[in-house]
Amino acid sequence: MIRERRPENLGAAFEFVARFEYGGIRINPIQVTNELRDFLQFVAVEPPANVLEIGTARGGTLFMLSYVAKRDAILIGLDTPFAEGTFGGDPRHCRRARVVEALGGPGQQVVFLKADSHRTDTVMRVSRILGRRPLDLLFIDGDHTLSGVAADFEMYSPLVRSGGFVALHDIVPGPEEAVGGVPDFWQRIKQEDSLEFVEDWNQGGYGIGLLRV
Repeated sequence: MIRERRPENLGAAFEFVARFEYGGIRINPIQVTNELRDFLQFVAVEPPANVLEIGTARGGTLFMLSYVAKRDAILIGLDTPFAEGTFGGDPRHCRRARVVEALGGPGQQVVFLKADSHRTDTVMRVSRILGRRPLDLLFIDGDHTLSGVAADFEMYSPLVRSGGFVALHDIVPGPEEAVGGVPDFWQRIKQEDSLEFVEDWNQGGYGIGLLRV
């Protein structure tokens, strides 16, 4: 484990992930810090036991999710092996598997899958890792095209337990190359009790939407 001891608090966890470097690899989250902090503080109220992140990238967000997850949680990071320049993946991130899988705390299991999230056999691989356990939290930050984010939601949200959560990243409108169809899809699925963690609606991207299923 890279983290033999759990950070003392959320602030310490953010400091660790920001300064971490191993063999030239950095894992700082591709997130607005205040948005991610507020989101994690909410999630920590009901610590998830089973987490899936689609679009793990550098691994920083998955590490932060491990901090607020249960001590014996299973966390699955999924990223596409497709070529750089496509939505949802960068081949450099897929070479980080060993680093990502070492980011969990003692007692946690972190699994990294290099796979296309839109394949049914990938859903089956995720299900096998979980066993009979449902997801408590699904974090979608992969293929940002409208059809891509819709597919991830439709294929993986059935794995989330009743009362669990689905989070979408990049719900704030912005350049097509940055947010794709995520803001539009979020407007379609959000409910009255959904939460939006947004620092500035004019920031041109980012933002986290949280939906209870």
